[in-house]
Parts: sequence; C-alpha cells; structure tokens
Amino acid sequence: MVRLTVVTIFGLIGTVTTGFLGMNLLAEADAPVGQKLGIFALVFVFTTALTVYTMVKSKRLSDFLDVLSDERASAWQKIRALGLVWRRTGE
Repeated sequence: MVRLTVVTIFGLIGTVTTGFLGMNLLAEADAPVGQKLGIFALVFVFTTALTVYTMVKSKRLSDFLDVLSDERASAWQKIRALGLVWRRTGE
C-alpha cells in the first residue's frame, strides 16, 4: 500500500505539471524552448511544494474528511474540523 501511495504521489506531480501545459491555457506553442522550460519548471516546483505540504498535513486533512463525510456532524463541527487542520502542534 505504501509503494502504491508513493507512486501515486510522484505520478500526480508529473501529471499536473504536464497537464497544465497540455490544457493550452497559455498559447506557448511557438514560444522559445527556454520559455517553455521555464513555465514547466515553475509549475513543477509549485506542484511539488503543494504535494509536500499536503503530505505534511495529510493526517489532519484525513481527520477533516472523516468529519465532513459524517452525516451526524453539524455544520459547526465540520467548520471546526477544517480549522483544526492548521492548528499549531501542542495546542
């Protein structure tokens, strides 16, 4: 299970990075190779940072999703669970 998770995480980074350029949000087909590589690197770094941050917060995000999917939890409990994702350790 751990290996599958690791492969998925690294696959996610590559998929988002290449998918961003493939969506044609930016008309860069005729741009110089250096400019395309710069955009690729920027998206790669941003996606990697976001993925690492998500992994760091994964336990708390998992707890939030558990509360969010609980039909018995009130709206206030769900909002509070979201806030707990960013609480400081030891509080």
